[in-house]
Amino acid sequence: IARTWRHFLLPLVGLPLPPFAEDSIPETHGDTEYLLNVAIYEQSQIGWDRLLLGMGSMVWRSLQQHLHLENPKPPQRSANLWINSAIHQLLKFSLRCWKHRNHHIHGKN
Repeated sequence: IARTWRHFLLPLVGLPLPPFAEDSIPETHGDTEYLLNVAIYEQSQIGWDRLLLGMGSMVWRSLQQHLHLENPKPPQRSANLWINSAIHQLLKFSLRCWKHRNHHIHGKN
């Protein structure tokens, strides 16, 4: 999920995508592929910029829950806690971008 978000969000905020293959959209299969494609489609409809404001597709949580169930090692936190934490981090990132642009345009004061 994080790799997919990086793929769509970094260019949106004017940051280049890393040249590494692992930073592209991951290759998936079966239910994971289906859920990832639905999440990407829904987020595209909502707007990737809105993900930075905490407005993400609910399918991201469903995808994370599915990944937890597929994982042989029990997850440290539930999909609900994961999505809450992810949204919090995205909001913090968005605020840092805003502060950086504001400082660049208007100076320190």
